[in-house]
Amino acid sequence: MLSASGEFCHPSKFYNLDIKNNSLFVQAVFYADAARFSGFTLQFRYNAKTKDLEHIGEQQDDEDYSSNASYRVSLNYLTNAAIHSRRAGKKYKEVRGRITDAPGVLPLNGFVCEGYGMTSSSVYLDESFKVLKKGGTPP
Repeated sequence: MLSASGEFCHPSKFYNLDIKNNSLFVQAVFYADAARFSGFTLQFRYNAKTKDLEHIGEQQDDEDYSSNASYRVSLNYLTNAAIHSRRAGKKYKEVRGRITDAPGVLPLNGFVCEGYGMTSSSVYLDESFKVLKKGGTPP
C-alpha cells in the first residue's frame, strides 16, 4: 500500500514504480503527450530498524517539448537541500536553497497524500529566470 488515503497524490494519468540504488521511486504523472509532460517523483528508502520505507526526497518536473522549456524542483529531506532549475530554449539556470518547512523523513506506513504537497524553499526561480528569496512570490 502506497498511501493510507483513498487516492495517492491525485495523478490523472498513471504511476511508474522503479527501484534503483536501494531506493523506491514512485512517479505520478499528471499529463504526458507529444507536447508536454508534468509529474512528480517521490523517493523512499528502506529503514531496517523500523521495517518500513521512509520518504527521503521528491522531484517535480514540468516540460514543454515544443518550446524546449522546463522547470524542475528537487527536494532532499535528508539534507534539507532544494534545487530549482529552469530551461527556456538554450537558456538554463539553476539555484540552490534550503527547505524551509521540511516535514523531515516520513515513514511510508501511514503516509497520507491528501493535504500533502511540496514544501517551501528559501529561494525560487521565476519564469524570467529571476531568483526570488523566501517572501517573494513563488512561480
